Amino acid sequence: MVENENIKNRRELKSILFADVAGYTRLMQDDDEATYKSLSELIDLFVKGCEEFDGEILQIRGDGIFAIFNSAVNSVRFASQTQDKVEEYNSDYPENRKIRFRIGIHYGEVHFNSTHHYGDAINIASRIEGFCDTGEVFISS
Repeated sequence: MVENENIKNRRELKSILFADVAGYTRLMQDDDEATYKSLSELIDLFVKGCEEFDGEILQIRGDGIFAIFNSAVNSVRFASQTQDKVEEYNSDYPENRKIRFRIGIHYGEVHFNSTHHYGDAINIASRIEGFCDTGEVFISS
């Protein structure tokens, strides 16, 4: 039985990225339709960028994005470039309507099976994102 479980549950080193919108609740309270429209456009930007940098978005929940990359360098390049593109997108909006992300990145072992990705490395990446100021990228040491 253990042999069969090892086939189903695998482990790989991955660069894990979490992104979250700062002030999302306030933005939705102020204008939920405009916020949803802008967030949808920015999520498309994340999806295209992930493909370009050999990453994969595993989950989008509300204003949060969970992605993995085979390369730590690519995840950092993606995050940096995406933050720049988000700022460019925001240039057309007043300060109170700008959508800004916090991004956290951690490189570590990811456990996964056909339906889930899990493990300590994912937990660390999600917590790192919470320490960011808006528009920043935090990377674990």
